[in-house]
Amino acid sequence: QEILDQPELVMAASITPLENNQLVAETKALSEERATLKEKAQRLRINLENQPISAEDLLQAEEGLEAATEAYQRAQDRMAVYELTYEVLNEARTLTLKGAQERLGPQTGVYLGRLTRGRYQQAWIDTDLKIELQDPSEPSRRIQTSRLSRGAQDQLYMAARLALVDLLYPNTRPPVLLDDPFVHFDPQRLAAAIEMCCDLAEERQILLFTCSDAYNHVGHHIQMPPL
Repeated sequence: QEILDQPELVMAASITPLENNQLVAETKALSEERATLKEKAQRLRINLENQPISAEDLLQAEEGLEAATEAYQRAQDRMAVYELTYEVLNEARTLTLKGAQERLGPQTGVYLGRLTRGRYQQAWIDTDLKIELQDPSEPSRRIQTSRLSRGAQDQLYMAARLALVDLLYPNTRPPVLLDDPFVHFDPQRLAAAIEMCCDLAEERQILLFTCSDAYNHVGHHIQMPPL
């Protein structure tokens, strides 16, 4: 918290993803502009050294060189600002995710254990938000999400999202909106998901949007009129 309260990290945190993308694009443009100006300055120096010119031409060339040098320096200064901003953003992201992953992985495992009836109970999340699970048949080995079935992937991502809600709101219980997330669950895991949602509903509001009648025996129903 002390690190994240530093002024430069507070400033970085206020930058939106769109603004960050604009900074990256402008940094690239400034790099190209800097290279062009450097090349132009070099050509002017060569012309001054190798070409017989009049005093007036020399004066104009020197003025052109001075203007190019000033423009180059301005580009350098702007480049330094954007490079520092980009570095601070990356540092803030790494520090935030490093602190989060220590709690996000275990909590994801808790929810996933409920959704999978105990088949998967341990998850690891790195600073790039890559998730791996413990192999139930070989506990020393980790499974990548690409090796899971579609239903298991949906269960994992739901568990990760619920864990993220807990991490972001440790002292409050915001409502959870679910847009038919159980369509790929088998009957056993669907029953586990419904049971877990009923438990969660004791402390927070759960809004489930669905076209299925599989949930008619739980919760309070709002029947939408046909169009």
